[in-house]
Amino acid sequence: MPVILDQQRSFPCGDDAPAAARRFTAEFLDGSAFESMTEILVLLVSEVVTNAVQHTDSPQVLVELAHIDIDTVRCAVTDDAAEQAPTVMS
Repeated sequence: MPVILDQQRSFPCGDDAPAAARRFTAEFLDGSAFESMTEILVLLVSEVVTNAVQHTDSPQVLVELAHIDIDTVRCAVTDDAAEQAPTVMS
């Protein structure tokens, strides 16, 4: 499946990463067919980036956004934390 538009950006893990990822996501969606979904996608990206910042020792987090086709947007958030299984916290 061809990608119509694809962008990625790395953010240093820190207190500013979620806000920067929100801005990046909003700018990516601005003027697109998915603009009506901006609030939802920005919230989702913000939550996942926040989790990476708070719960890993990764120095950075990568956000990848892509318009796959007219009906599909893909979002991936990746951190560089050491490979370890998640643990349940109480």
